[in-house]
Amino acid sequence: MMIIYGESGRNSQAAVRKQIGGVDRTVRTPDTEGVVVQSFTEDGTRSIRNVADILHQSKNTVQNILKVHISSASFIFKTSNTQRQITKMKKFFTLLVLFGCLGHVNCWTEQGHYKYIFVFGIIVVTSLIRHLGRVKFRIPIPYSIFVILCGILWGIGSNYVIWMKHYANVGESFVDHIHRVYLPVLVFSASFCTDVHTFLKSLPQILIISLPMAFLHACFCGLLMMVILDLDWSYVDGLMFGILFSTIYPMDLLNYFKQITGTHIKHLTVLLAGEMIISATLVLYVHEALNNNINGWVVHWYQFAMGIVRIVLLGIPLGYIVGFLGVFLMRLVSEEPICLMIITMSMCYLSFALCETIACAGTIGVLFSGMMMGLERMALPSDMEKLLSDIWIVIISTMNGLLFFITGIMIPINLGDRLGIGEYIYALVTYLLSNIGRFLTFLIFSPILKRIGYGFNRPNMVICVWGGLKNPLTLSIVLNVHDLYADDKYKACLFFMHLVIVYILFLIINGSSISFIFKAVGLSELSLAKQSNINNCMKYIYQVRDRTIAVLKMDRFVSDANWPLVVSATALNHPYKGAGFTEDFEDSLEDEDFLGYRFTVCPECRKNIPTEPTSKEMREMTREAKLRVLKLKKVAYSRQFESGIISKEGVRILHQTLDIAKDTEDATVDLQPLFKMFNKENSFYRCLKERLLSIFKSQEDSLSHPRMYWRYICFCIITHIWFKIFIYSIIFLNLIFVVYHFLNNSHQTSVQFLIIVSLDALFFTIYFVEFWITIFAYSWIYVCKHGFGTYFRSCWNLIDFVVLCSAFVSLLMELIVVGLIHQQDQEYYREMLYVVLSPMLLRVLRFVKLIKACKGFHDKIIQCLNVRIDRDRAMAYELGKNYVAANDEILENLHNIVDKDKIRQRIREQIERDRLSVIKMLGMASKERPWIAVTVKTNCAARAVLHSMREDIKDLKVSGWVDDAEFTKLTRSLLERYKLIRSIKTVEASTPREIFENISWMGDDKHLIDYLYDNVVIKKFDPGNVVVKEGTITEGIYILISAMLPDVIATFTRSARSFTMDERPIDLNKSGLTLECCISFCSIPDIPP
Repeated sequence: MMIIYGESGRNSQAAVRKQIGGVDRTVRTPDTEGVVVQSFTEDGTRSIRNVADILHQSKNTVQNILKVHISSASFIFKTSNTQRQITKMKKFFTLLVLFGCLGHVNCWTEQGHYKYIFVFGIIVVTSLIRHLGRVKFRIPIPYSIFVILCGILWGIGSNYVIWMKHYANVGESFVDHIHRVYLPVLVFSASFCTDVHTFLKSLPQILIISLPMAFLHACFCGLLMMVILDLDWSYVDGLMFGILFSTIYPMDLLNYFKQITGTHIKHLTVLLAGEMIISATLVLYVHEALNNNINGWVVHWYQFAMGIVRIVLLGIPLGYIVGFLGVFLMRLVSEEPICLMIITMSMCYLSFALCETIACAGTIGVLFSGMMMGLERMALPSDMEKLLSDIWIVIISTMNGLLFFITGIMIPINLGDRLGIGEYIYALVTYLLSNIGRFLTFLIFSPILKRIGYGFNRPNMVICVWGGLKNPLTLSIVLNVHDLYADDKYKACLFFMHLVIVYILFLIINGSSISFIFKAVGLSELSLAKQSNINNCMKYIYQVRDRTIAVLKMDRFVSDANWPLVVSATALNHPYKGAGFTEDFEDSLEDEDFLGYRFTVCPECRKNIPTEPTSKEMREMTREAKLRVLKLKKVAYSRQFESGIISKEGVRILHQTLDIAKDTEDATVDLQPLFKMFNKENSFYRCLKERLLSIFKSQEDSLSHPRMYWRYICFCIITHIWFKIFIYSIIFLNLIFVVYHFLNNSHQTSVQFLIIVSLDALFFTIYFVEFWITIFAYSWIYVCKHGFGTYFRSCWNLIDFVVLCSAFVSLLMELIVVGLIHQQDQEYYREMLYVVLSPMLLRVLRFVKLIKACKGFHDKIIQCLNVRIDRDRAMAYELGKNYVAANDEILENLHNIVDKDKIRQRIREQIERDRLSVIKMLGMASKERPWIAVTVKTNCAARAVLHSMREDIKDLKVSGWVDDAEFTKLTRSLLERYKLIRSIKTVEASTPREIFENISWMGDDKHLIDYLYDNVVIKKFDPGNVVVKEGTITEGIYILISAMLPDVIATFTRSARSFTMDERPIDLNKSGLTLECCISFCSIPDIPP
């Protein structure tokens, strides 16, 4: 609470009472205009400050300054005679004086709202700088440099203005906490928003760049600077210095990537983002280890080794568990966007806190949870996915703004005049060494990087080297460097100065020259075809604009509008030109000069005759035609995704495959990875399935009946269901008995122990009788050869035998204890009770046998393992099906895509070969594993139906038939159906009866369907066989039941003049399709009424 008292009068005096240390004092102010500021703090204390002395002393000075500047302003504006400008100047200097006096009038209190003003004021300033720099003025320098500059100005002003000093102290108080707040957000946002699939594909490259190359770069930079600075640093100090320069933060570079339309940029984007994530984790742990070494906590090599073992064996599994928890929660609330945002933000800090508390691996936990939840994010609808990504972009941008501003404030506070000009010049050397070290590491490891992942060429290396802007994480680390080197302030200042100056130099030099580097290496160049394409698009847009203006001119309500202004106001900027769109570029690319389409004039008829292109032009035309086909395939896949025919993961893989194909020399799709997916299976789950099948397999099903009658009776006993129920009940009761004996061992009396011995003898007798009955039941002829041999081949029987032996040993020990009871030897009685427990606990093993009784549980496990084993094959079937559908669409429109006959024929043949190869793999997959095809088709059909329903619901809302509340409920119900479809992992193949009943043209007449099904005849056709010849009247209707035809529908061929399984004269045996076509032939001479 602040109260300002003012009092005018030349002879006025103000009495100010101060309470300092419990002593009341009265201060008399001189004879002037008095202003007393009385401030009450929260604890009830009151402090009064009188600034009349200050105002009185500066009164004449301020008046003189105002007179001089006002007279200057009057002189400047005298010619224009503008009194308004003079008034503005007076207001400006008045505000300037008031601003200087605020530091004396303001009374600082420890109230919390000042911190909020400081934090949210920084956020507002950062947002304005970001908008002005990127959107308004399009400054090539990253906006973060201007935020740091504002912080530096604030830090300098805090040395002269009191209230700025107070707010600077607020920023200084955040230094101790910003590391823990900023680090989880940095790692989680980067891992959550990245393309996880491309990240995993590029993981070998990312690990090489982030681990050995980053460590080599740290050693190069740190140790060399230790020699250059010629200080008494240890090798640990040099490595600590160098490791801070080995992590990058290429977000400004990635933002520039978004403006470039090129397929070669995507994997480079993921490569840099992955390096940022992994290298930040490496820097953090290395810095922590070196920090512990400097403080004397970690000294020996085995202590470092145990830290690595702890991270690998405890941190990584725990991170995976936390990530799995985050995925589970996301699936649980997948239909609520607000809950999704809350879950992701909570899991960011929760995973960090849990893993840091348990395993000191908080960054690993955040990394795994971000990756796994990012993978789940890609399965969400597009609008929710974009919403989550935007939320995390906002969060990390806010955190970056706070960190940049606080760093700027701390620069003049920490450095001041402690360092000379020579130390600042050495920062330029550090900047050069950092760039040279990064270049040398990439040069050394480039032969390895070229041969893994997506490859690595020279332009990519130049971009990675020059775009390695330093990570703000190091700023948050170096802010606490004074705590690390508390006894050596000069070393702490050197660390802080070098890192901050190098960070600023990277932003100014590397960050502002990214566009120039892209142009230098040729990554931002547009092909002639792309230029022509965008020009045609702009022409089309302007034609639509002209038609709209022509229609509006005929409208009676707007016909008298200012149409020249409308035309100028609706002019768009060309995407690849800085100025506004004009019509002068329309004739820049003539069709006759485009890619070899040149014409020559006939000397006789004076007509334009097309000339044959050269070999070079033919290659360019062929490549351009292939690129056009790939682009149309991409459009076809996107259309399939919008229709629900293909999943989001499937369309992502197909788009990624096309992007890779565009970068190849031949511009063709490599189908070998797809073929490998058809034959790929998870070996771990396959081995686990085989083992479980061997365990769950019942031996009674494969045994022969014993020849002897009494042995046959034993066989009937062990195979009877009631005998199994009896044995399982005994096992359950025995388990209860063991648990009771274990819990009450120390409190048992002699009588209780005798009862336990009697029950134990009963259980042993039952197990012993079961053992010999089973042996005799397995004895087909001989007891030893067949009985014992068959018994010990089963793992379940081995468990039973171990339990039987333990029961025998336990019974012997209990009898010894009974003898001690009769001898009244209490000294050994208590000790023997604990000895008896050791073999008795082995009986718990038999409880595992109860799992064998759960037959439905077995089927669920095997079904789940089948899904895991054939996951890649199911995805390959989905990809192949949509690839064939897109090729069919391309073949139908190929004459509109390519106008050169030779090129069109060559591309058609290539598409035909790829198409038949994929069809062959689809047919083999359908034959070997029918459930894969049925599952994929069922999911695709369900998604297509839901997509159609979603569009209809949107149309109903737009037309006004559904209000917002009803639309929300319907959308929520749709999301639940989507979740149900994603949970469908396997669908069994339909029976012929079900296929017959689901034929659309048969309708719902049950009587007709039954009659047709009763008159069906099954026919089988081998590949190449003729189904029916042309002109032959069929005796019925052919319905495809199993296998697959090469085409979607069978049509007539012109060469064979017969109705075959392909529309072209192709030998199906040569194409590799070796399936039998099973067709139901319905003979319907008479249909009953």
